[in-house]
Amino acid sequence: MFDTVLIALGIIGILLMFLPWPKFRAFVSVLITLAAALFSLVYFICFPAAARPLSLPGAPAGTDYLLLITLTIVLIVGCTASLYSSGYLKFSSREHPFSPSQHRRYYVLLMTFYAALLWAPLTLNLLWLWVLVEGTALATVFLIDFQQTRQTLEASWKYMVMMEIGGVTALLGTLFILAGEPSGFTAVTWPQLLQHAAAIPERWLKIGFVLLTVGYGLKAGLVPLHTWLPDAHSQAPSPISAMLSGIKINVALYALLRYADIMYAAGLGDFANTLLRSIGLLTVIVAVAMTTVQRDYKRLFAYSSTENMGLILLGYTLGPIGMMGAFLQMLNHALIKPGLFYLSGNLMLTHGSTDIGQVKGAVFSSPWTGRLLLLLMLAIAGAPPFGLFISEFLILLAAFHGGLFWLGIILTAFLALLFANFLRYALEMVFGRPSAPTEGEQVKGELGSWQTILPPLAHLFASLTMGVALPAVWQALIH
Repeated sequence: MFDTVLIALGIIGILLMFLPWPKFRAFVSVLITLAAALFSLVYFICFPAAARPLSLPGAPAGTDYLLLITLTIVLIVGCTASLYSSGYLKFSSREHPFSPSQHRRYYVLLMTFYAALLWAPLTLNLLWLWVLVEGTALATVFLIDFQQTRQTLEASWKYMVMMEIGGVTALLGTLFILAGEPSGFTAVTWPQLLQHAAAIPERWLKIGFVLLTVGYGLKAGLVPLHTWLPDAHSQAPSPISAMLSGIKINVALYALLRYADIMYAAGLGDFANTLLRSIGLLTVIVAVAMTTVQRDYKRLFAYSSTENMGLILLGYTLGPIGMMGAFLQMLNHALIKPGLFYLSGNLMLTHGSTDIGQVKGAVFSSPWTGRLLLLLMLAIAGAPPFGLFISEFLILLAAFHGGLFWLGIILTAFLALLFANFLRYALEMVFGRPSAPTEGEQVKGELGSWQTILPPLAHLFASLTMGVALPAVWQALIH
């Protein structure tokens, strides 16, 4: 029932977007995503035994938390992205008018993107998971090029090529593992593979997992396969950037971590951990280094997403404490980063630029946006009392507790550098002396729409709640 209702809501949402009334499309998109979130909440409250709706026999502890957290991320970010889209498109059309067909295309692709992301963690079938992850890529290609400029066209082509390379590689990895399974291609679900993982030849598992790490790692923006991510995030409309960063890369990482569970069940945990730990550390180092030289705030936020994917990957390989930290990191990042991309849309519409140097003094020209920007930039940098501080602390604790002192020291140093970078950018953008507008540029002040302020405000409140109220709840859940 649970899966059926969410799938039906996604299909209904897509079909209703073809109706000709723009205001109706905006309203229905919010209604559908809100209905999916409320239904899931009520379902799990009324049926607490179903809090593990897709329990995987033989899986390591925490596997179902991975599913529930991924599903929660999709439901929350999908709801706020649809709400923000209504305000963003209203103000954006004043500067760059678009036709009714463009408006319809945006919402059809938005709901298709959302539906594929919603269904991906619900499926037990690994081939269907691959199809759904590929579906998200096809929908977002056209969303990235929504404004149809030279920059958006280049970014969308680069994105499409990289996604297809990742898709083919992930499919090859999936076929390698299925081919090694004793019953052949009949065992295509996670429970079946987990039960028979020990019977799959080690060579097939290792080759398949390497290919899957490359394929899904590319889609998750892991270094060195991350080059598409800054371009796509910086050129896409801000609600789409929020979904790319908050949901899509998490869903791709979800797929990769599912295969890591299979490696653990097959007794190849050391091989999987070494590979994932190496890529995760490289991702953190490169992404943090790139944040030191950014002058485009949307690219800055994109590199921060890459850094967080590396931390999640590292945490998942560091035992129970690290896994708990990885789950919280995944959720905390998804609660903070979309809020920053929503604010980037506000800044772009009021200042006409994504250049950090052109957005100084945001708190004076756009008080609500400026204040939220400061707090959310501190939150994504890991400052207490926001939730990301707790999850990063747990990952560092797991590294030191596991005897990996060198890893803990390196992570501490680079997280400190990231904090310093974001603090510097936040102070410059929020409190810096405003520069004189260039020719043709005019700062327009605060956007007069609750749809553009409520979503980032909700994400800020959720992040603060995660840092203040969650630890006790999480401990109770673990016990």
